[in-house]
Amino acid sequence: MKIIYLLKQAIQKNIITPLDLYFSIAIHEKNNVSSQTLLLSVCVHYFIRIGHTCLPITTLKNQKVFNTTKNKILINAIWKEAKLLKKLRLATLNNKIISNGFYPTPLVFYKEKIYFHKTWIAEKKVFNFISQSNNYNTTKLHHNKKKIMSLLHQKTENLQKIAIILSIINKITFIIGGPGTGKTTIVAKILIAITIMSNKKLNIQLTAPTGKAANNLTESVRKSISQLSPLYKKNISISSAITLHRLLKISSEYNSYSEKIHHSLNIDVLIIDESSMIDLFTMEKLIDNIPKTTKIIFLGDHYQLPSINCGHILKDIFSYYQEGYSECIIKKINLFNVFDINKVKNYKFSNINNKICILKKNYRFKTQSNIAKISTEIQKNKLNNLKKLFQNIYKDIKFFPLNTVKDYEEMILNLTLNYTDYWNSLKQNANPKDIISIFNNCRLMCILKNSCFGVKRLNLELENEMKRRGLIKYITVNKKNVYFGQPILILKNDYSIKLYNGDIGIIMYDDKKVLKACFYIQNKNKIKFIPINLLPKFQTSWAITVHKSQGSEFLHAILVLPNIYSCVLTKELIYTAVTRAKQKLTIYSSKKIFIKSIKNETKRYSGLSINERIY
Repeated sequence: MKIIYLLKQAIQKNIITPLDLYFSIAIHEKNNVSSQTLLLSVCVHYFIRIGHTCLPITTLKNQKVFNTTKNKILINAIWKEAKLLKKLRLATLNNKIISNGFYPTPLVFYKEKIYFHKTWIAEKKVFNFISQSNNYNTTKLHHNKKKIMSLLHQKTENLQKIAIILSIINKITFIIGGPGTGKTTIVAKILIAITIMSNKKLNIQLTAPTGKAANNLTESVRKSISQLSPLYKKNISISSAITLHRLLKISSEYNSYSEKIHHSLNIDVLIIDESSMIDLFTMEKLIDNIPKTTKIIFLGDHYQLPSINCGHILKDIFSYYQEGYSECIIKKINLFNVFDINKVKNYKFSNINNKICILKKNYRFKTQSNIAKISTEIQKNKLNNLKKLFQNIYKDIKFFPLNTVKDYEEMILNLTLNYTDYWNSLKQNANPKDIISIFNNCRLMCILKNSCFGVKRLNLELENEMKRRGLIKYITVNKKNVYFGQPILILKNDYSIKLYNGDIGIIMYDDKKVLKACFYIQNKNKIKFIPINLLPKFQTSWAITVHKSQGSEFLHAILVLPNIYSCVLTKELIYTAVTRAKQKLTIYSSKKIFIKSIKNETKRYSGLSINERIY
């Protein structure tokens, strides 16, 4: 079949992957399907692999499937050979491997969108989950009104009060807001309020998609509880947060199409932070395995990077939000003297909207913070306001053009100088906890793993410059070349030694002068040394990707963009990087690349968002 020959050429040109083709060939050989259906299957697999949950028919009609401007002759030959455009309806409707979703076939064609059957089932399940109705007993609200009112009066802003009340009355609540809006801070009050309403000790579980985010959530909640009156602490105990993958028993080799796990999770309240990182199949697995009686509170920022796998669930859910709530919800909120709430009348999707609270007030940044200002302008695509950024008018933000080899060399020198305090602390044999704290004050982030502007090359360039300055001396430990002061990033979870993907440590000497990896355990406020030979897979971490930085914050965040534009440079990625900075932000990029990246908003097709809803 000529179409297979052409698609194999597309693999060689990196237009599609071998999996896109051979998955579809397996369907073809089993069912003896046409060229049109084979290409259709390749297109659907390609779309799901890059993050969408379905393939809209309009994308096929416009020949906008493959995200490349190169190899047009080959792509046109593929379309021509398959004759997909002329025989589109024939390929989608009169075929034994395609149905309307009401009986199992590999592909589903429904309301102008094409899915894999598994993806179709998962997305329907998520929509039914988020749109379920609530039947809360208001008698409990009246009975515990005084206790809840007392809790809400303790330094709680109006929208935070609404978030707490929604968490009491809803089985599912989505608390959405940017960094520093107090999402994790109010978790303590949410848990206490739910405990008051239940009048019993509850099984509470904190979780997040990554180990780093889970540790941050634990630390934030415990800190918030410690600041409350002892009266509220006696009936609540918080265990350390675990990753969502560990909670759901998803291995690191997790296949999105794996079967339902057969165990029951005994959880009364589940708090999930960094929910923007949750993909469609993880959400499905959560729905399948959490008891129907469990309260679930999702925390997240829908402007941040979406999940690596298919779906952009938090953003899809946000699309249903309207400023205000239905009358029945407002009455319950008003019980606690929270007024001036917009009433949303005759809204078809009130069941979803009533589960969403948007936090707006920022507690991390000072009112005059330019970092907060820039992040908002990126959100709202106010590109004209970025002139001040490029002119370096802001005191807390520096923008360095990156256009020439000289610019690159100067960048490496400047980046090296950022670690002067860190190297001084090592020379002075400072407390390991202080050394780690000084290192974590500053973080260099980039977009790519490879290229001159990627993680590997920047780590190498910085090491070479530090070696030239006499700061680095390599030592071989268990056949691994390491050095005193080397920062490392853990790439794989190891539950036996409690190290998780995203953890950052430093190679230094313990009190017996043995070179080991030192880590700071946030939720226990202590350090631990791990022998280098016991470490799971790791890499040097002077520079890390923006994806790895998600869930963290730094006094000084540095962002390096590549000198060639690619589709991975998106508004969400720039926003995520910028909002890692607390006090100072430095950006190395050409103006053209920076602006083009902000204009490139991530678009993920699904049938879940309000504008594309098919359920």
